[in-house]
Amino acid sequence: MSFERVLELRTMVGGVDVRVLELSTADLGRIREIDRSETAHALYVLDRGELQPVESRVEIASWDEAEVEETAARLARKLAAGGVALGALDGDRLVGIAVLGGRRIGLQAHQLELAFLHVSRGHRGQGVARRLLEEVCHRARGDGTEQLYVSASDTESSIAFYLGRGFRIAEHVDAELAASYEQTDIALTLDLDRDQCEDASPLGSCKSGFNARESQHGSGHSVREER
Repeated sequence: MSFERVLELRTMVGGVDVRVLELSTADLGRIREIDRSETAHALYVLDRGELQPVESRVEIASWDEAEVEETAARLARKLAAGGVALGALDGDRLVGIAVLGGRRIGLQAHQLELAFLHVSRGHRGQGVARRLLEEVCHRARGDGTEQLYVSASDTESSIAFYLGRGFRIAEHVDAELAASYEQTDIALTLDLDRDQCEDASPLGSCKSGFNARESQHGSGHSVREER
């Protein structure tokens, strides 16, 4: 499989020359190259409108082939609906991926879904997830979208990453998306105004509303097994 060359952005991330490319549907099976494994030491629950951590050690394994096929098929449907997939490559190896959905959601149809965001274990904490999110911000805002919506995994690393990028607890939960993901996922949104995502470069510059550093685990995302 070969990656689409519609977009190619080069950036130094953690001392590594990472390329960000637009992916085709045929590339999606290469998510198997991403090591999603991690040890979660805390999970978050939404209690009366506030996020509360609960200590819990959870070992998250890497992909098996059935999960790769199921996830690739789901992401292919996102692309067929007008979405876009972006991949981060270290050499020829896929080390990160972000998928922006194409279906407008929200009470005023003002949101797009960040449907997938994953970085391989060995490349987490190096800014790869941040770079992918910045390009997603740029794409979504350029389409007139006001907010990104994500069904975030409840792991500590996932929640820390998204809050550290300026996401907040969603005021409205999309029922259709909630039914398709884990019940424990946390719906979050990011305002795509200039205070959040500057237009200074093609990759943008998403600013954090918190002082939290990027999680060493990179980014969490929608379905639990994707972490």
